[in-house]
Amino acid sequence: MKKILPICCIFICLFFTACKKQDTGETGGYLFAHMLTSDYGRLYYSISRDGRNWELLHDSLRVDSLYRGHPDICQGADGAYYMIGAEKSPARPVLWKSKDLVSWKVERKLPVSLFLDNHTGHTANSAWYGAPKLFFDEASDHFMITWHAPKNGVARGDDWWRSMRTFYTLTRDFEKFTEPERLFYFRGSDKNMATIDAVIRKAGTGYYAIIKDERWPQDTPVGKTIRMASSASLTGPYSDPGVPVTPSWHEAPTVVPRIGGKGWNMYVESYPERYVLYTADSLNGSWSAVETNLEGVRHGCVLRINEQQYKTLKTRF
Repeated sequence: MKKILPICCIFICLFFTACKKQDTGETGGYLFAHMLTSDYGRLYYSISRDGRNWELLHDSLRVDSLYRGHPDICQGADGAYYMIGAEKSPARPVLWKSKDLVSWKVERKLPVSLFLDNHTGHTANSAWYGAPKLFFDEASDHFMITWHAPKNGVARGDDWWRSMRTFYTLTRDFEKFTEPERLFYFRGSDKNMATIDAVIRKAGTGYYAIIKDERWPQDTPVGKTIRMASSASLTGPYSDPGVPVTPSWHEAPTVVPRIGGKGWNMYVESYPERYVLYTADSLNGSWSAVETNLEGVRHGCVLRINEQQYKTLKTRF
């Protein structure tokens, strides 16, 4: 018995060490909350261990019945998850909230005036409200909402897309919002760059904006590519964007830290029906393309999830 007891103690210690490692998120994987080409505007979940091979959950059925239009998710200081998107009928921007990524409830209907009635000379469409994106900044304890909007008075068509600019508002509680402002003021050959699908990420003390250059390839070689700008401050000024990460005809980027904390994954829609993966050791690049099995997937966002969350999602869906 004296020889067996230490062995049992060692086994128990190893068991609890493994459990603790799982709880801290050192294992787990990724969650992709997205739409499908075959069911645009509805919420679907896919999960992956390695970020390359994905499993569509819930027998390829919707996660719930609500319309989500371009869902984007971030985690707040309270540990809860917040999803921004747009309802279809009546069309309006909406914020959802979840404690566990399993069940979502409407947190509040966001003010339409933020997107439609501002002093910027640009007004977001009233169908998807500029595909709003959400970022929580721990340093300032504020959420930033970004969206794109065309210039007032421009008829819908190629010039309508060329006039797109990115705007933002800040809020702590989704009740009080700062006045909407334009986010990017680029220079040189990118001075009149149209921008959509901008997401914000932070690495170290710096902020990075991952943006689609919405100009046309016949106007500039970098048209319809994904590019990146950086800033020492959340609200800028942001640097002129760097060289494209992707070829033309890519959009809707979502960026997530890689498992293990070394490097980043960028998922980009090679539209209109599949997502591709780009990886880099830092947000400054350089980025390399990696094949995935994300076929028929439309706009969404990727999150890191820990082992408990991974198993819960796989079990519940």
